[in-house]
Amino acid sequence: GLVSPISQAIYPYFSRIQRDDRERARYELRKMLVFMGALTFILSVALALLAPVIVGILAGSSYSLSVPLMQILVFLLFAVGINTVMGLGLISLGHKDIFSRIVIIAGLLHIPILIGFTMLIGVIGAAIAVILTETFIVFLEYFIIRKKNIL
Repeated sequence: GLVSPISQAIYPYFSRIQRDDRERARYELRKMLVFMGALTFILSVALALLAPVIVGILAGSSYSLSVPLMQILVFLLFAVGINTVMGLGLISLGHKDIFSRIVIIAGLLHIPILIGFTMLIGVIGAAIAVILTETFIVFLEYFIIRKKNIL
């Protein structure tokens, strides 16, 4: 996706900075978080608004029922964008174990949420479950980053 190449480009830079100047690393992390958050939020909103057009062009009018699904799932860009930057902060500042635990906990919580929402709402429920899980990761990472005084 869009976020992966950006994070792969930023990681070596950020790792070098945090080794030399921890305070500057915190500043750069905040800057990256604002940039990635703004970029992915704008893209998510634009794609959600343009979903009917995009689906119409790429798949045709017979797929119009997939528009609401796309309008939900495009917000993964935003959540994953934020998660990527905060995960980068945790990993490069020596908290890979915490990051791994967050991912495992989120994965374990996702299973019952996915099953429940899918049973209740169907495919839209599955999309909502994915967004909820990614949002949970955002809040958990943010809480830990604040607690560890990384951000």
